[in-house]
Amino acid sequence: MTLLVADGRGGFRTSQVPLRTGEPWFVCIGDVNGDRKPDLVVTHHELHELTVLLGEGEGHFNEVAASAFDLGHNAFQLALADVNHDGRIDVIAAAGDGLEVLLGDGEGTFKQAPGSPFLTVKGAWGFALGDVNGDGKIDLVTSSAENNTFSVLLGS
Repeated sequence: MTLLVADGRGGFRTSQVPLRTGEPWFVCIGDVNGDRKPDLVVTHHELHELTVLLGEGEGHFNEVAASAFDLGHNAFQLALADVNHDGRIDVIAAAGDGLEVLLGDGEGTFKQAPGSPFLTVKGAWGFALGDVNGDGKIDLVTSSAENNTFSVLLGS
């Protein structure tokens, strides 16, 4: 995986990020271990795995020892959010006919949430996060690439 690091003058330098797991598919950036440095969460082409790389700063990343985490399904789009309101970042991944949710421990490791995957319409490869019903909880909306429908999952 190639990372482009800004030089502060409008240019970029390239940095290679090594991955033990296969070809990267979708990457999400966020602080999954609470050290205020950007970390990378990666899905992989044709694999059920999620790789987590913790940032050291200045564009350097190290894969978490327990990585890659089993998603149970191929996944595409990712998002990072605290879905269970415990103050730790969790991972949501679009996985074809459902959304996978992995709960974070605040140190860069994740385990599957109870009830995950949450079934949606077939062909759900993308989604959006928001509070669609105004209750202060994260809701998920996904659309189907196969049958022109969408699903709404209300947070609890």
